[in-house]
Amino acid sequence: MEITKEELILDVLKHEKPYFTDFRTSELAEFLNDYPEYGQKVIINLEPHRAVKTLKFLDLKLQKKLIHTLPSNKVAELIQNMHFDDRTALLSELTSESVKKLVLFLPHDDRIETLALLGYPEDSVGRLMNPDYIEVKDNMSVQDALNKIRKLGRTIENINFIYIIDDTEKLIDDINLKELLIASPETKISDLMDRKYIALNVIDDQESASSLFRKNNRAVLPVIDNEGILLGIVTIDDILRIQSEEDTEDIQKIGGTEALDEPYMNTRFFNS
Repeated sequence: MEITKEELILDVLKHEKPYFTDFRTSELAEFLNDYPEYGQKVIINLEPHRAVKTLKFLDLKLQKKLIHTLPSNKVAELIQNMHFDDRTALLSELTSESVKKLVLFLPHDDRIETLALLGYPEDSVGRLMNPDYIEVKDNMSVQDALNKIRKLGRTIENINFIYIIDDTEKLIDDINLKELLIASPETKISDLMDRKYIALNVIDDQESASSLFRKNNRAVLPVIDNEGILLGIVTIDDILRIQSEEDTEDIQKIGGTEALDEPYMNTRFFNS
């Protein structure tokens, strides 16, 4: 009789030091959504990057519970390893008191950036924005741009597009990574530009952003302010996640199972 993934995970959990290297993060997340009582044990025993990826795909209510009940050193590890947009999405669902405690785990620059993102309207593109991206100047060569990608690419979530800015940080174009890879190394970035880019405004509502993604069949779009300054990027994954959460809430309301607004801060917070 074939053993299911759930049975395999449950078998691993019986050991004192569980290891989950044989399971994809999506499998672990699906398991924890079905068996939330094992959340702490699984997350604690995952490497930081895998723990963050698994947490991202958990139900929002379970994410909140884990953030409030995991040991403080593990919470710090999770918060520090999250991408800006994922961190902002989670923090925006917590109480202000929780946010104050969590941002203390961040380096100074990340703390300032995160708090700035949280200052945007609740349903705005700014709440979904990731300020990690690769920018270049138009006077750089393709080789210069590729060198920058190699240097920074491992730490940046999405490098499908490279963004071209002027001396005042204004967005003037974007270039698909493929265009750089097939161009001659000595080619100037300016020679690849057509200045026909599409961008979101940081205060656009998320519904408008979703529409723009659909109309232009894009996986990622840059975000600018009213002055045209490049602030970050939004991916289609971020849009789909928000839509999924809203659909789930609508279904819960229809079925009379809408979750209560629980006072999460009544729980003992950050006990090691």
